Amino acid sequence: MSPFNILELDGQGVLADFEYVTHSSQLQARRGARMGTADFMAVEVMLGTHLIPKRVHPKSAASLRELAKNRQKGIQQSDPWRYSPAHDLESVWWIALWLLGRHTSETSPLQSDCRPGKHKSLYSQLFSGTMNASQRQRFLTDEDEVKTRLSTALPPDWMERMHFGIVMARNELMLAYQETDSLERASPRLWYVIEGILCRAGRELTGGSYFSPSDLSGP
Repeated sequence: MSPFNILELDGQGVLADFEYVTHSSQLQARRGARMGTADFMAVEVMLGTHLIPKRVHPKSAASLRELAKNRQKGIQQSDPWRYSPAHDLESVWWIALWLLGRHTSETSPLQSDCRPGKHKSLYSQLFSGTMNASQRQRFLTDEDEVKTRLSTALPPDWMERMHFGIVMARNELMLAYQETDSLERASPRLWYVIEGILCRAGRELTGGSYFSPSDLSGP
């Protein structure tokens, strides 16, 4: 998923370009696949491995006793990595960040901690167009990194409107990647946070100006 295959129709986003779409029942067959645009690809998809161990949910007393004996072994147990619906929702999260990086509002630097150089640096590091996942992995997995970078990169009005949705969506994604159920379906809560909070806040932003590619070439 990328912003280049999302169209607007009657104020709503509509997906296009379905030639590489895979039905959810066939996700198991996509184990190890790395399909998509690098800038918007989920970090796990780029790496081809789990970011964090899956949680184990024992269903029997015997399993509980075994975990009690060796809890660390139980925590680290996980299924082989494969593509999941949560990875598509992470792509939406990256698209939201890309849009905030490509645009800004007309705010005086004296009115906030926002600095144009920090804005451009955030964009260039997260959206380099390469398969190097190091910067993106750190940004996704470290909540403090997200909060700190956004506070100096976004104008205050955008920070006020978008900060909660970006951080909450990030937290829900990290929770989803710990759950074994996320391999089959994304949780309703994650869907709501992405669409009902993050995307809705983004639709309410107005008055932005566009960074041209030459503007973004600096550090």
